[in-house]
Amino acid sequence: MQAWVNQALTNQPLIHQAEQQVKAAQAQVEINRRARWPVVSLNGIGTHIRGQTFPELTTNQASAILTLTIPLIDGGQISAQVGQAHSLERVQQDQLNDVKDQVIFNTRQAFLDLKNSVASYEAAKATLTSAKLSLEGTRAGFGIGTRSMIDLLTTATDYIQAESHYYDTRYQHIISRVELKFAVGILNEQDINAINQLLTDKHS
Repeated sequence: MQAWVNQALTNQPLIHQAEQQVKAAQAQVEINRRARWPVVSLNGIGTHIRGQTFPELTTNQASAILTLTIPLIDGGQISAQVGQAHSLERVQQDQLNDVKDQVIFNTRQAFLDLKNSVASYEAAKATLTSAKLSLEGTRAGFGIGTRSMIDLLTTATDYIQAESHYYDTRYQHIISRVELKFAVGILNEQDINAINQLLTDKHS
């Protein structure tokens, strides 16, 4: 079971989405925190002047302006924004933890359901095989006069019920397989096609 849980924690898209929301909240905290930092800007100016009287004489000039902006008073706005961003980060982290807990629960439940469906399916298959043999034996006995029509009808009814139960448990087994893969986050188109084939093939 733990292998399936580990796989779910790695592959489940709901977890990936929640993790991205946490990262976005963390990035916003950093952005708001950096609003306190000094801002340095550098602007450069270059000129090229050709003389009017003597065109061959040219003048090249270059200058740079370095500006330092330091936030002094913000009225607590930056601190408030940082606090809000931290609060959002905690909310997103709590949501991520909740999603992980739910994924773990769903995966474990789906695994147990699949395990139970396997046992039910195998038992139904054995019952169907036994009912088929019983029906064949009763038919043979009826043919030679050792079994009555009531015996034949009874075994035929038992076989029909066993067959119906077999297909019910088979269907539930297939659904349980789908639910486990869905819980883990690895259900794909090939799985859907294979499941459709199983559902339409009575001899599987």
